[in-house]
Amino acid sequence: MGKLQLADVENEYKKFPDLKREDVQKIREWMEKQPHLPKISDLEIILFLHSNYHRIEPTKKSIDENYTCRTHVPEFFANRDITGTEMKTALDIVLLMIADVIQRESGAVHGYTFVLDMEGVTMGHVARLTISTIRKFLHFLQEAMPVRLKGIHLTNVVPFIDKILMLIKPFMKKELLEILHLHSKPETLYPFVQKECLIKELGGNAGSLMEIQKTFNQHMVDNRDFLIQLEKVKADESKRPGKPKDSGAIFGMEGNFKKLDID
Repeated sequence: MGKLQLADVENEYKKFPDLKREDVQKIREWMEKQPHLPKISDLEIILFLHSNYHRIEPTKKSIDENYTCRTHVPEFFANRDITGTEMKTALDIVLLMIADVIQRESGAVHGYTFVLDMEGVTMGHVARLTISTIRKFLHFLQEAMPVRLKGIHLTNVVPFIDKILMLIKPFMKKELLEILHLHSKPETLYPFVQKECLIKELGGNAGSLMEIQKTFNQHMVDNRDFLIQLEKVKADESKRPGKPKDSGAIFGMEGNFKKLDID
């Protein structure tokens, strides 16, 4: 994969006839009047427009939510030097950093389908999550991430999945719940996801999980400088017109959330 190869903006207009240059310009002009927001490229504006089906006002909201989240959720968006000890471990689990790179390389796409394999997940793993972390991640996914989300599939679901769902459902919109699918075995995934896109462990042809992890881990290392620079691309609340937003304004009162109790 190597260094980041940005998607060609002109090709984005060819791929999606509904994408209009004047809409990109409208968003650009709006952002210039928002001193708290960072400067972003036309490609990034296109990603937000596309994810909101080219609607101007929802696009503005997504942009503001995205860069505000990057300010107020440092556990997701700060300390992105992936050569550090902690990040080497995190790369083997899940990273929003991968989405930051892949989206800029692929440009806008018709939709994303997320597949999460729960094989080996224990109550101990889940108990380490906090309600606060779940709330923040789901908020970012639903309100700020510039993607058209077509489906979320949990496969090899664990016996205590009902307890997990009971805890996360309050933070999920109806639209997200409608595209959430549970699978007790990988075979029921196949009507939704082509085998060419699934890892070998799920009966697919995309290579083994270890091979894919190794490839993506190296790709993130290759783009270390870009990812570190991206830490600075966030909202500056001291410059926001009107009242600055804090975490409470975005996610509700944090309080002292307890860890998940799934005994």
